[in-house]
Amino acid sequence: MGLRNCSSELLPPNSVLFSSRAPIGHVAINTIPMATNQGFKSMVPGPKLDASFLYWWLKCHRAQLEQLGNGATFKEVSKAVVERIEIPLPPLEEQKRIAAILDQADDLRRKRQRALDRLNQLGQAIFVEMFGDPTEDRYSSKVTSIGSAQDAGIIVAIQDGNHGEKHPKVSDFVSEGIPFIMANCMLDGELKLENSYKLDPIWRKKLRVGFARPLDVLISHKGTIGQTAVVSEDVDQLILSPQVTYYRPSRSLDSYFLQSYFESLPFQRAIKNNSFQSTRAYIGITRQRELPILIPALEEQIKFRTRVLKIREIRAKALAAASAQLSLFNSLQARAFNGELTASSLKKADP
Repeated sequence: MGLRNCSSELLPPNSVLFSSRAPIGHVAINTIPMATNQGFKSMVPGPKLDASFLYWWLKCHRAQLEQLGNGATFKEVSKAVVERIEIPLPPLEEQKRIAAILDQADDLRRKRQRALDRLNQLGQAIFVEMFGDPTEDRYSSKVTSIGSAQDAGIIVAIQDGNHGEKHPKVSDFVSEGIPFIMANCMLDGELKLENSYKLDPIWRKKLRVGFARPLDVLISHKGTIGQTAVVSEDVDQLILSPQVTYYRPSRSLDSYFLQSYFESLPFQRAIKNNSFQSTRAYIGITRQRELPILIPALEEQIKFRTRVLKIREIRAKALAAASAQLSLFNSLQARAFNGELTASSLKKADP
């Protein structure tokens, strides 16, 4: 391998740090001299091994390396095991070229992820820009309780998926049917039906409550608190689990405004602070009705919705591009270590 083993001694810059326990497989290259504890098996590349090439080889083979771990309390890859790992080495210049390709691809992937992170924050930034902090005094006239908003007809219905004794069990799930929505189906403000279990349509007759409709706003209230989604207008049927509440707005309350309000920091603090902490955090409908809600003029809500839906359109395209880029990156990693990224193999591939 062209390595000099190094335990508790000072590691020179450009060493490769490999976590060998709890967890196994995290990799880094140091830029300054440092020492590590026994949780690392650190390596100092010799003159025939490029540090970046070793870094990428270890990252690409993390799953296989994790399987080499032994131990009862926690698994660890021993020094002896690490010393027996064989890494096929192309010439040094090929190693540097392959590592440079992967470095560049990873840099592009990280930049796209940062752009996605900014898009995720933009909706809340616009909310604050348009409506400010609902806890500020100047908004007091527009703030009421959720219960009062329901009593006034601004919210038509609030209902969770508390099915009592008729609650569906794992054995009731089928491969095709009505999506059964739990907290893990609501990620980044979107409803991920692909994450849902399915129920036979006969459950529509078995259950009394928990049937969400298009434009209902969903929020998780048990276990994972405060995850949100809006039911798309092209979704026909959903059955909610006991983890999820739906809010059905009237025509004077826009669904996307309500969702963004639920995602605002003041509301997230309120719902989590009022959750009972037992075996799992929980806030039932009675306590949800006591929480504050901001209700600005409908025209302001509609203006906000227009901007938010545009952001979501851009975000959907960015997510698709990020997914394609991740697939390409994973493919490059696989090709890098089976000989398909060498200069000679690329020459053969040229038409």
